[in-house]
Amino acid sequence: MSVLKYIIESYELFIYGFFIFIFLVLAFLYFYFSRVETCYKKGLLLLEAKDYKGAIRKFKRFLHKYPKSQEGLHKLGLAFFHNKEFEKAALCFDKITEINADFFAAIYNLALSFQMTDDIDEATKLYKKAISINPNDVDTYYNLGIMNFKAKKYEIALSYFQKANEIGPGKPLILYYIARCCDLLNISNNLKVQEHVTKLYLQLIGEEGLPKDYLITAAYSSAKTGQLQKTLLILDKALESNPENANVYKLAAITDLISLNKDGAKSNILIAIDLDPNDDEAYNILQYAEKLINKDNISKESDV
Repeated sequence: MSVLKYIIESYELFIYGFFIFIFLVLAFLYFYFSRVETCYKKGLLLLEAKDYKGAIRKFKRFLHKYPKSQEGLHKLGLAFFHNKEFEKAALCFDKITEINADFFAAIYNLALSFQMTDDIDEATKLYKKAISINPNDVDTYYNLGIMNFKAKKYEIALSYFQKANEIGPGKPLILYYIARCCDLLNISNNLKVQEHVTKLYLQLIGEEGLPKDYLITAAYSSAKTGQLQKTLLILDKALESNPENANVYKLAAITDLISLNKDGAKSNILIAIDLDPNDDEAYNILQYAEKLINKDNISKESDV
């Protein structure tokens, strides 16, 4: 009887210990996986807070457990990208495309990573692949335009910028590049087209995010149409935003010369030379302005 009792008690003890063991294992697994999931959530918060290094650490811990998580790889890639580690970002996005060849955001961001390292050919190829998946994405067409613009393929660039403008009309930067491509393609030799280009430029005055030389480009375009007063007004705005730009004063001097304001031309070109003493063209303009002023002085003396 005592032996049977011992066996029963031992069995009960074993069962009790077994259940405690199972409970501890489950508790450990729950705690472990909860921490892994928490890493991902904390990573998202750190990414949003622009703590990219902290986000990278959290997403790496998450991916240690889930190495094929597309969202985890994507978020890690974004953290690397924003931390300007473009090659590491590209590796993350590329891993996603190996798992899912149609993951649009991964392909787009992979192209963007190559764009940031000036690999125009690879970026262009990937943007085209992105378009095949999502043919209505404005940013993809815009970036394809930028890639071709950088490669000086202005006609192709113009077609992409125009397509981007069809999908998302009125965006200042897209309109700027449409106008710029028209200028560089010499379409502007047609006065009506140049007037349209100038109108586009003028519509964009005051918009944020445009290239620094935007107002100078707009002034050149206006000058080509013979709108000298408008050109001078644009140059005034250019000086307000960037008073140390020699090119603004140089163009103002050229505009003054066209409108026969020789003294104004000399004054502006002297400022341009002071800001940029190595500009040979500015000295030629100064020489021409002084020649005209001297000619006027001689003419006045002969009249006396």
